[in-house]
Amino acid sequence: MINAVTKSGSHEFHGVGFFYAQNTDWNSVPFFTERAGDPAPEAKFSGLGFTIGGPIVRDKTHFFFSYERLTPNEGRTNNFDSIGRPESTFSYTSDELVNNLVGKVDHQITDNNKMSVRYLWEHSPQFFQANGRASSPDFLGEEDDYDSQLAGSLDSVINDTMFNNLRISFVREDVTFANNFFNQCGKTFACQREASPQENHPDIFSGSSTRADSRLNHAFQFDDTLSWYIPDAKGAHDLRIGGHFSLRTVAPLTPGNAQGTFFFPTNTRFNINNPTTYPENFSVRLFDALGAADVNRARDPKIFSIFAQDDWQPIANLTLNLGFRWDAESITYDYNNFAPRLGLSYDPIGDGKTILKAGYGRFYDRLITNVFDNFWRDSIFQLVGTTDSWAGVPGGDDCVQCFVDLFQQMGFTDLKQASVSLTSLLEAQATDSFNANPTVDHPSRRTPFSDTVSAGFEREVVDNLSVGFDYVRTHNKDILLRVFLNDFDTASGSRPGISIVDGAVNTRIRDVATYINGNSSGGGFMVNNSFQFHLRKRTSMTRFG
Repeated sequence: MINAVTKSGSHEFHGVGFFYAQNTDWNSVPFFTERAGDPAPEAKFSGLGFTIGGPIVRDKTHFFFSYERLTPNEGRTNNFDSIGRPESTFSYTSDELVNNLVGKVDHQITDNNKMSVRYLWEHSPQFFQANGRASSPDFLGEEDDYDSQLAGSLDSVINDTMFNNLRISFVREDVTFANNFFNQCGKTFACQREASPQENHPDIFSGSSTRADSRLNHAFQFDDTLSWYIPDAKGAHDLRIGGHFSLRTVAPLTPGNAQGTFFFPTNTRFNINNPTTYPENFSVRLFDALGAADVNRARDPKIFSIFAQDDWQPIANLTLNLGFRWDAESITYDYNNFAPRLGLSYDPIGDGKTILKAGYGRFYDRLITNVFDNFWRDSIFQLVGTTDSWAGVPGGDDCVQCFVDLFQQMGFTDLKQASVSLTSLLEAQATDSFNANPTVDHPSRRTPFSDTVSAGFEREVVDNLSVGFDYVRTHNKDILLRVFLNDFDTASGSRPGISIVDGAVNTRIRDVATYINGNSSGGGFMVNNSFQFHLRKRTSMTRFG
């Protein structure tokens, strides 16, 4: 959990300015770069910015503003001596820029009500991103990221024992993770199709990266928390009651691997005259006949949460923590996610030097993106381009000799030519947007969760020095497992699992994946036990007269 608090202005004007710098000439040359006789990769860092805050209307309205500009360029050397490819070693420098500004206004509406509005904007383009397995500059990635957030809060003192905090925010993110070819030619499927094919070796990547992910996110969030202190109801109670609602729109464009990928069984560089260097498999994302691969498709997952917690002190030396939480997400269809929380701390002697503590809590996972995206992008019939592969044998099994024969038969002179031809062949076979390797959702999928219990004690042995022991056990349950429902059977030469689509046998189906919840006997769970011993010393303060 991270809680960030933005500064506020005060009754007086205050400001801070700063500047940092680092230069290539101040660094030593990396070992492998120096040994190869190459110049040191340029590595510069600079950062400048300022903050300023003060009154707009004294005792009523204040402002705070911050601006920061960073260029954290990093010099790297990718070395491949250990895998027999020293000729692939090269140096490069990431080209990064971060522009960030924050503005905040606080306004005292009445003596009991205070309002704050904050706006954040950031642009962080990043070029030549580091990738230790890349063996060519074309494979280095890029990121272009625009972020903005508008947030408002209202703090209200209801009476001497009740306080309410209301927060509303809107976030927008426009981000692209891709190769430089995709970004420079317009961020379309057609652009990615023109890039050179990616070459995947066991320990090295070359060619052009297949990554081409562009995503536009919007998020609206509402949070309200009421804090209520009840001093005398069979002890003191510190209550917190609240709720949460968020609506997120995710609109991705994902033409990754439109140029195709060749998979090699060894790290040896491809040589058209050496059959032992040929690939064993090829995969590509096919362009849908309707052109829908360039269409952003949005999803709107919703999250609802309510919670309540009572820190109850029935007697002076005992505190009980009693709480519960309920979460529901529209993308899981799992609405029984009740999470109790229990805890206690007890001073058995009553001298303020010994504490016994214990707790239990249940915590549910969230599936906003990631696994969820696979269900939607990789379904059997889709509109964002399907992925298919060719290895020359039924079932898509790897076959180096198949590619050797294909190159000789078709007269191919390089991998790009072979990629174009194989893509045309696969697209000619795919008369619709049928996906031969889908990931489908499972109707009984549940939200994973974890149960955590803890117990411990702590004792002050001398002034400002204590020793303690804690035991913590976390049991993760219902973990999602990715399983294949239609594995290829080499003995029978078929896929016996699922071969029926719309009531008819479909031989184009290959690997069909889904996510299921594991159990205590079939995997999908994890138990972590930890024993923690600690020695705490409070720092003493020395006064000088």
